[in-house]
Amino acid sequence: MNDDFRTLFDLSPVAVYTIDAAGMVKQFNQHAARLWGRSPNPGDTDEMFCGSHRMFRPDGTFMAHRDCPMATVVHGDIPEARDAEVIIEREDGSRITVIVNIRPLKDAGGSIVGAINCFYDITERKLLEVKARQQSEDLIDLHRRKDEFLADHRHPVAPAQAARRRPDGCLAHHARRPCRCNFM
Repeated sequence: MNDDFRTLFDLSPVAVYTIDAAGMVKQFNQHAARLWGRSPNPGDTDEMFCGSHRMFRPDGTFMAHRDCPMATVVHGDIPEARDAEVIIEREDGSRITVIVNIRPLKDAGGSIVGAINCFYDITERKLLEVKARQQSEDLIDLHRRKDEFLADHRHPVAPAQAARRRPDGCLAHHARRPCRCNFM
């Protein structure tokens, strides 16, 4: 890697790493190591396609390294991966959700010689989405329960009389004398 590219690689505000055509991690920046929770050994054949400990699909199902988006791009199964969501599990068991953008690296003849992956953490955004969805469901449930409560507790007083009701529950014509109504 030439010096200019290495500087760009290291200064990038997102995680970046490359693999060769066989899938071995060749280079990575500090952001990638931070998101993986570790620094892989470049060229280690036991660490193929990604530096993460384990990966999962957005639905939570396990994803083998050989099936990850980086592997499918370098094998030519897909031309690239744009904004694909992957859950990374670190060695300590913590998980983060990332968006990956992967492009193949090709030689002058057009053959795939590796791939580059730029990815970033969206864990906080995903947590906020879950919270917003839960709050929306809670509001819908609250509205439904309010309607059920009102339907179950209709007062026998006609609507016109209900409009004249005092805050204490008595009708307005009792306003000049103490209320003797027994609502209990």
